[in-house]
Amino acid sequence: MSTRDSLLQEISMMTDEQCSAILGMIHAFVGMPNAETLAAIDDAEHGRNLSGPFETVDALMEDLNADD
Repeated sequence: MSTRDSLLQEISMMTDEQCSAILGMIHAFVGMPNAETLAAIDDAEHGRNLSGPFETVDALMEDLNADD
């Protein structure tokens, strides 16, 4: 039996609560982004809430350091 098959067999015998705990550990292990990061990724993918373009690094830094 392959490792994948063994894992699927073990998971099939778990309760929903156990599966939820395992899923939480997997997300922590692989660095699952939090809600704020996921929202920023979605904005970037859809061209929302973007800044720039900037002609110079100084202009970028000025924008980053500005009080919004």
